Amino acid sequence: MEDAASDAAYYAIYRFDAGSSVNIEDAAHLLGTVRKQGAGLQTYTDNTAVDGSRYTYLVTAVDRLHNESPASNEITITNILDVTAPVTEAAVEGQKRGDWYVSDVSVTLSASDDLTGVVQTEYSLDNGQQWLRYQEPLTLTTDGEHLIQYRSTDLAGNIENAANIRIPIDRTPPVITIHGAQTYTVDQTVMITVLQPMPDPGLQIILVIHHW
Repeated sequence: MEDAASDAAYYAIYRFDAGSSVNIEDAAHLLGTVRKQGAGLQTYTDNTAVDGSRYTYLVTAVDRLHNESPASNEITITNILDVTAPVTEAAVEGQKRGDWYVSDVSVTLSASDDLTGVVQTEYSLDNGQQWLRYQEPLTLTTDGEHLIQYRSTDLAGNIENAANIRIPIDRTPPVITIHGAQTYTVDQTVMITVLQPMPDPGLQIILVIHHW
């Protein structure tokens, strides 16, 4: 159809029930026409297709004198009504102590869609201001509380409501400082200061006292 398409004024779209005889001479199967718009890709939406039905489609090119080309190859598809968004799950790997991770953290996103299939998964590290296409597991290496939002889109254009996961990381050990003299008597008070960059609820201070 390439030569015919180059001279086409419009395209004719035909639809047949799958398994039935295909004959474009029968005008009852003419679904619609699309006027040619330049040399780019054009689309046509079949708004009368019944959910769950199986159809065979083909296209012809028609010039300004209404000469119609031979039919294109046949495409047979099952019409599926998909209004359900995909579901994305996040898997987190890392060494955890209490509620905090004490190592680098890897986050893997996996999406599923039971009908048309997943076309892409995205994530955001800035509260949804910018969405990035997910291609491989994310690695978090800096201390702090990380918020990851994520969502997926299916081939029908359904976009999942963004889910999120919070990942607190604390890989920096605390610094303990003892203020005062180097030696103390039994009755003196020792002031100990702990500098902890992140609020670690699992922090423990172990004081070992030696008697001479």
